Amino acid sequence: MDPTPRNSVASIAHGGDAIPLLRGVLQKWTNYVLGWQKRYFEVRQNCLLYFKSEADSNLGCRGAINLSDALVIPHELDECRFDVRILDLIWYMRAETAEERHLWTDCLMKISAPEPMKIILEEKIEEVATLGDKIHHEVHDMLDCVDDFEKLVSGAVNSGSSMNEEIVKQIRKFSATLNDKRSSFEASVAKFQTAVSECADRFQSGRLCSTVKSVESLCFTDALTPGAEESEHCVLSDEDFFDAVESRLEKIEEEAQLRRRLENSTVAETDNSSESFSTQSLEESIRRITEDQIRSAVVRTDDDDWTLLADQDNVKLFSREMVVDGVAIDPLKACCTIRGITGREVCHYFFHPEYRKDWESALERMTVVKKIEENTLVLHQVYKKVWPAAQRDTLFWSHLTSHDSGSPDTPPIWAVVNHSTDHPRFPAGAEFVRVTFSVCLLCTTIIEGDCRDNLSRNNISCQITYSSTLNPGGWVPISAVRALRRIEYPKFLSKFTSYVVEQTKDKEITL
Repeated sequence: MDPTPRNSVASIAHGGDAIPLLRGVLQKWTNYVLGWQKRYFEVRQNCLLYFKSEADSNLGCRGAINLSDALVIPHELDECRFDVRILDLIWYMRAETAEERHLWTDCLMKISAPEPMKIILEEKIEEVATLGDKIHHEVHDMLDCVDDFEKLVSGAVNSGSSMNEEIVKQIRKFSATLNDKRSSFEASVAKFQTAVSECADRFQSGRLCSTVKSVESLCFTDALTPGAEESEHCVLSDEDFFDAVESRLEKIEEEAQLRRRLENSTVAETDNSSESFSTQSLEESIRRITEDQIRSAVVRTDDDDWTLLADQDNVKLFSREMVVDGVAIDPLKACCTIRGITGREVCHYFFHPEYRKDWESALERMTVVKKIEENTLVLHQVYKKVWPAAQRDTLFWSHLTSHDSGSPDTPPIWAVVNHSTDHPRFPAGAEFVRVTFSVCLLCTTIIEGDCRDNLSRNNISCQITYSSTLNPGGWVPISAVRALRRIEYPKFLSKFTSYVVEQTKDKEITL
């Protein structure tokens, strides 16, 4: 971060002071994956918001804390660290310098400022209790005066003084009534004092409970181990789950070991025995599903069923929300147009297993289970473990096909369809959580002008439609799944198409 975060003064009234609205990069700690991570923060409308980066700030924040109810605690030993806490939620923050920490904590504390309100509440409770005691004593004094008056009247009567007996009776009746009211009032005052005392006790107990919860949260967070992985009882919030998974995905991109392990991928020998794997029924299923997937891929996305999730890097991502048994399996469709490549070239690199190690970075190992035909394979893939999610695998057939475009001037339309299947050698759930999915990569080659006899990569482009429906197989937070898909799908298409462009730029055009 810059030594001094960019800031602007906002007219936020709090105790008569103008509160500066800060923004900048701080380090945020997570015990789940990679320790301190740089994140972009903003103080806006009494809230502390954080984003992955400033560039992503227009996509929505990753998390927010209402500072009006938060506690800001500078670290006692680390002069650059401070914590922001609200109930059981704790953000561990770290600035680059002590001065920078002071700038942030001073701003946050002015907005939060919870302690003065607590002090006022304590003073009010004490004041009410004192008032109750005072009222109690005053009532006793008043009734003592009435008793003295009654004694005076009685003494006058007994001494033979002249006094109307009717008036004396009324005075005695009034005295009896007043005694009854005194007893009732004393009981009410006693209850009032008890209620005030309980209020004070509850306040003190609430403060103690809050402290205990904070300590328990700290101890639990520090003790959290990789055993606390994905499940429907997962202790991670959706925000932490998403942040951890995405950080790990970024780390995977950098791991050179990935490619070395993929070099050991095996190609199984073709096994035609019906006991092992029946290809006859599978071939019919492949034909039917391929037709369905291609038909779905060409459906327009401009109706009300589809929502535009992202529009970045020349990729538009559409979605339809669908939840089955608590799992988000939203159908997705990404569209883009890439210059300099053809549909056949895109499908070639997407279909053939020997290229997958170059563009599918999350892949740990791959086995070609069976080659049904030259254009149809059965593959088993194991993906890199992305903590806190459980490790996953897929078993699917992949089919490469082409269709006539319907125009003599337009090259064939190429497609690759991948769809989950079963195989006795790789039973679901044996070691990993099995992901099931359907994917269709549909590619149409566009030739600009009338230049088929003198083609160059400058006058060709490929319209790509990538549609998929995926079930992650186990419980994953719905919001985390949707957030990851919104980011990862455009990133994947951009990376894959860039790879194809790089591989084909010096090669002959293949239509």
